[in-house]
Amino acid sequence: YRSLGLERSKALSLIVILTFCLGLFEILAIGVEEDISQSRIVSVVKSAWSDGRNIAIGLTSNSPIFSTRQDSWIASALILALLLIFAVFLNKNVIWFKFGWDQHWWQALLDYGLEWRTPVFSFGGNILYSFGIQLPLKGQLLPIEGVAHWFPAQIRIAASVCLYFIAIGTLFWIFGGLIKLNLINRTIFAGLLALIMSIPTGLDHFIPFLPTNFFTHQFALALWWGEAPFLLLTTVFLYLAIGTRTSRWNNLCLSISFFIGAFAIVLSFPVGAVYFVPLTALYCFGLVLTCDSRNELSWKAGAGIALAILMIVARVPNFLANLYSYSFGAYFFEFSPDRIPWKANFLFASHLNDLRGLLVCGITCAALVLAAVKADRVLRRIAIAVLVCEAGIIVVTTINLWVWQVPLAGTYAELGHAPMWASFLVLAIMILALVVDKRLATWGNISKLRFVRVLRLTIPRRLTYLALFICLLATEAMLPSAEFNHADYPPKQPPSIMLLAKELALTPGSQFRGRLMTIVPSNLEGPSDLYRFLGVVEDQYRLLLGNDHFIDALPFGIPTVNEYAYWTSPPTFALYREFFGKEGEDFGRAWFVLSRFDLRIARLIGVRMVVTDAPNIPGGTLVYRTKAGNSDLGIFRLDGINVG
Repeated sequence: YRSLGLERSKALSLIVILTFCLGLFEILAIGVEEDISQSRIVSVVKSAWSDGRNIAIGLTSNSPIFSTRQDSWIASALILALLLIFAVFLNKNVIWFKFGWDQHWWQALLDYGLEWRTPVFSFGGNILYSFGIQLPLKGQLLPIEGVAHWFPAQIRIAASVCLYFIAIGTLFWIFGGLIKLNLINRTIFAGLLALIMSIPTGLDHFIPFLPTNFFTHQFALALWWGEAPFLLLTTVFLYLAIGTRTSRWNNLCLSISFFIGAFAIVLSFPVGAVYFVPLTALYCFGLVLTCDSRNELSWKAGAGIALAILMIVARVPNFLANLYSYSFGAYFFEFSPDRIPWKANFLFASHLNDLRGLLVCGITCAALVLAAVKADRVLRRIAIAVLVCEAGIIVVTTINLWVWQVPLAGTYAELGHAPMWASFLVLAIMILALVVDKRLATWGNISKLRFVRVLRLTIPRRLTYLALFICLLATEAMLPSAEFNHADYPPKQPPSIMLLAKELALTPGSQFRGRLMTIVPSNLEGPSDLYRFLGVVEDQYRLLLGNDHFIDALPFGIPTVNEYAYWTSPPTFALYREFFGKEGEDFGRAWFVLSRFDLRIARLIGVRMVVTDAPNIPGGTLVYRTKAGNSDLGIFRLDGINVG
């Protein structure tokens, strides 16, 4: 494996996957009559395919049997078990939601928007930065993170993940009813999907072909990547129902709810509206193509046209164009000498080092195609809509990457409707599990081994599954969690941050007293870059002091000069690069470093405190000094600054 360049962990993972596949094949081969005219592999695959097809028809094509009291008790027990499983995995995974640099930035700016009650329908000056554009995420309209803000800050991220788990599980429990799963199956379906969509790591121990952090890698970096797709799919399901009711009043109410959902995507998540608005349109187009009646077609077409007119009248296209053009990130590809480094759009492209991502995409695509061709009514329509949406993403982003070359990544668009991908993956897993169960049920009858028959008589098969699952879950609970010394939100408040908060922190109604600037590393004569900057603020300040004095100053109301993410305005970017940067320095779509100090301009833009590893700052008075590993941290105060 080393001669092939594989890491030991990847090699072990490959061995586990191959062993799992071999064991699965041998189970599927139980009871299969081999045909001498074809290979054993073909015989097993044909038999499994036939059984899987019959099981799929039984799952989704028959009207659900009326739930008995026993079914209700079983479903209730399953819900409690799923909540227990989620609690175990969340306890192990919450650190992944607190670790990311992006997560700290989003949470700080979201806290600012909610706690300062910024206007719902406008963007105000962002006093935590330099009066450029405010973070385009409307906390007052967020259904999940808005509610999570009722909880203390220390458990707010965990509360958001819990609320998302419940919300996405409830949405797909309803979806399970639409595709005619019975009560028990739809509970398993919704619960497993909610786990896959909300837990980054650990589930691969139970589903070996599921890559770590596959559907959740953006959700773990920014929680709105969970609730935005939830709102998108809720809106799509409302559109699915339009025109299917006999009452005009019901269809009208569904249309109005659809309008509200579509506008909520724009107003709540303008940061991602450039993806979610086209995704909504593609889903609606796919559902229009499969209308069951002329009445439904009329209602859906009318609702779609009415929404388009409302969007134009409300100047939503103009709003989005202005929003994205007034950002230095919009010019990144024009500035970048490398242009676009990766010519691909697929979700598995972010997991190229793990071929399980390709396998998951293959399984899901196969399930979608089969459902689009063979399934009945609602499931077939939704599968076609997903395929239409995916085709639109691939066509548009491929043309963009090679022709237009504007900064739109196809992977983000695919994550925008990832729950639908995961739902068909879960259906495939359920069908495979039932096929395996059918094979194992006959094992004891056909086996010539005496101990197998004894085992079958003494231990019921379902209890064996339960015991195995409990052992796996207990093992998962006892395994040590990942450890990151600087993975915490809210971040720590060392004496240096307490001093800065005392000197600069803002609250509603307080006076503006100036800003903080972070200049590191200071011992470079030539250009700096992100890695040198992170080598101090991330690897020294944040790791050893618990606060990077950059993004982690924002949660304490400390206004800063150093900006992050792609919503910095072009004038701010130009000003900072000219007076606080060096010729030839690299920058990215979401970052640029401040590597030199200009006292005159610093005073002009209201810099009152400077954090640096330099021994002194021109015109600055040292007020605090400490050491973090190999780096010094000094705080200097400037006098005579412009706070107007």
